[in-house]
Amino acid sequence: MRRREVLGRALAVSSFPLAGLNGCGGSLGLGAEAEVVPPPGPGPVTVPLERRQTHVSLAVRVNGQPLRFLLDTGADHNVLTPHTAQLLGLPLSTERVPSSGAEASDETVPWTVVDDLAVGDALHLKREIAFVVPMPVEFDYDGILGATFWRAFAVRLDYGGAQATLAAPGRLAPSPAAAGLPLRVLPGGKMLVQATAAGHAGLFSVDTGDAGAVTLFRPVVERLCLRAALQPSVRMLTGVSVGGTTWADVARLPTFDIGPWQLSRVPVHLSLATGGLFGSDAWMGNLGGELWRGFAVTIDAAGGALYLEPQAALAEPFAGPRSGLVARWTGERFDVLDVVGGSPADEAGVRRGESLLAVQGRELAATDAIWLRTQLAGEPGTSVALRLRGASAQERVVTMVLRELV
Repeated sequence: MRRREVLGRALAVSSFPLAGLNGCGGSLGLGAEAEVVPPPGPGPVTVPLERRQTHVSLAVRVNGQPLRFLLDTGADHNVLTPHTAQLLGLPLSTERVPSSGAEASDETVPWTVVDDLAVGDALHLKREIAFVVPMPVEFDYDGILGATFWRAFAVRLDYGGAQATLAAPGRLAPSPAAAGLPLRVLPGGKMLVQATAAGHAGLFSVDTGDAGAVTLFRPVVERLCLRAALQPSVRMLTGVSVGGTTWADVARLPTFDIGPWQLSRVPVHLSLATGGLFGSDAWMGNLGGELWRGFAVTIDAAGGALYLEPQAALAEPFAGPRSGLVARWTGERFDVLDVVGGSPADEAGVRRGESLLAVQGRELAATDAIWLRTQLAGEPGTSVALRLRGASAQERVVTMVLRELV
């Protein structure tokens, strides 16, 4: 039986890493390779790309059912939500495989087999393995396209133009304006690229499913004494995963170099994880959608190449945390999970454990996670009104004024 590594990432109010899974083959044929049906004719296929802040997704058809999947280069395999698996009537494996992610986890999940996964009218993956992973309520995609998708096709993600172009590996010509970078693809599907953070060079995973810009793994942070070197910083909750909550010291890198570009004041998460990927010394760190949105990104995993073409967003300043408030939908309401000391939320009197009922007069529902995150990341100087309910069940309205915390 062959071992497979799987990493899925999910979105809630902030960037919430989900599970990294290690699985071995079983009765549904986990060891089988997916069959790829390439696009007909000589030309690539272009389809609409939906952007929600830094995340991107595609319309797909799974066994003929129209669905929407998050595009996640950090996922080592494809993922379905339990609801999607039930909708499709897919049988699940009797065995369950252990999971781990940004933090270590003792959770296990089953897997299944998808007969046909189609993008557009002509691109198909046949007999494709998918792991069935519970997602946060705020994750309103039907699944995740992971490593087997990226191995099957060369893909250009045009963040600015909101479209994706797909072709067989080696058949997607990069733009003359793009710079090519070597892409190291690990056996499990993880894609690594060379970059330099604050003068320290190393390998970083390419992760379009992560909402942030740069994460540095804890062993690297400690070895290079970066907590002391990168100031000011704020310690805050940055994620919720199968393994529990993830925390980091959020600061800014004076310089970040990738290819021919040197970027300044890029937000960085200095991981505090003691287990899982972010607590490992596997490589230096992780690069997420907040960085990639400044480019049109062409990924040819089979050819070992990454091409970056700068877009207008690259000239925009990188936004850091501005409210100090982290809230998450709990099934009935948004609850305040973290308030950074000395932040606008703290100064307005917001406290952990309170319920966040409304923002700017708008009552909050589960589907408002992206909208809420946008409000909390507004321009510095913006006043944001919050309606809260504490343990006494008494409601109150407070106002905070956003500002950069780092």
